[in-house]
Amino acid sequence: MKRLNFVPSARQTWLWLACAVSVFLLELLALRPVALVLLSLVGLAALADLLAGWQLPSVSWHRQLPPTLIRGRQGEVSLTLVNESNSKWQVRLLDNLPNALLADVPVEQCELTQSQTFRYTVQPWQRGDYQLDKVYSQWASPLKLWWRARQDSVPATIRVVPNALATASQLPGIALRRAGALRQRRQGNGTEFLQLRDWQQGESARQIDWKASARRHRLIAKETEVERDQQLIFLLDTGPAMSYRDEHSSLLDHALDAALFIASDAMKHGDAVGVASSNLWIAPQAGRKGLVQIADQCSQLQTQESGSDLYSAAQTIVQHSRRGTMVIILTSGEQSSELLTSAQTLLEQNHHKVMMAALDNPELAGMIETADNMDDIRTALSLASDRRQQIDQLSQRSNLVHSDPKTFAVKLLAQWQVFRANAR
Repeated sequence: MKRLNFVPSARQTWLWLACAVSVFLLELLALRPVALVLLSLVGLAALADLLAGWQLPSVSWHRQLPPTLIRGRQGEVSLTLVNESNSKWQVRLLDNLPNALLADVPVEQCELTQSQTFRYTVQPWQRGDYQLDKVYSQWASPLKLWWRARQDSVPATIRVVPNALATASQLPGIALRRAGALRQRRQGNGTEFLQLRDWQQGESARQIDWKASARRHRLIAKETEVERDQQLIFLLDTGPAMSYRDEHSSLLDHALDAALFIASDAMKHGDAVGVASSNLWIAPQAGRKGLVQIADQCSQLQTQESGSDLYSAAQTIVQHSRRGTMVIILTSGEQSSELLTSAQTLLEQNHHKVMMAALDNPELAGMIETADNMDDIRTALSLASDRRQQIDQLSQRSNLVHSDPKTFAVKLLAQWQVFRANAR
């Protein structure tokens, strides 16, 4: 514990102001001895109160917080102060939290007898581990003429993980239904029988169950479910272009949130999900526990100024995953098409199914609107043209989803449903 200086309270300020006015009036009345006595009394009172408040009580602190916080969602932090003395104290408290936790921590004030708990909310928007340490407090002297400041070390560590629910909470229900996310089961051409139903015009004749149709004297279709126990791996681009931030989130944050949202959907259907990047490998795992572990390990993932080695990450997938694994490459719209193509080619040559999902940089989209001269307009048009050519090239080679961050998740979800159904 480190103790700091005494600070005069507002009460002492008003006391000295009243004393100054009184001394001035006594001087006008030629009562200087009385004025000196008054000054002495006030000074002695302030000094005596300072000495009385010199010895601070022995206290203990207890910080209570969840082991992890979810990016973008509110969490509660509580701090308990226990008074180990028998006296009462007027206390002001300010917890010192990292700015990244976006906490609106008020200065709390209370009359401390035995213990007092302070609660406040945080809403972090940046992933990673954060160290909590100092707590600042002020203790009033008996006459409340002074505040004595102290700081105590109350160490704790908290981890902020990606939000698997962020995307779902931001998508309207109708959009999810159109994407097929709210259906409990999905139709497909797999081998798992689901049910018999009436055949409908426009459906493939291969779905007709001729024996059942003969028995019921009408066309009956056999509905199957997409095969389970598949593997899905997200190949994450961590290049510098993924560091672009909107109000709270980077493109990498948007990509991670969408990936975890798709992962939760895949795990509900028995799929195992993994993650690969140039400096991270998470082996495919299934179930809610697996989703929590993926979110936890991705909490430290950051962009790299030196660029993202997607080809090396693709080699890791080839080395550690089985044939026929579904791979979704999550990248920025500014990534080199040659680098993306080489990674995709390596995966496909090793019998993996590849889907590309590219996040557009909203800043580039708004360049034309904000351009104030012809040179800026030409630059913006040139970038837009290059981007269109890149999209056309990638579209010819793979299943491609590209969108700005606001609509990225729902478009990826819709394409993922189709991609999974056709993966076998």
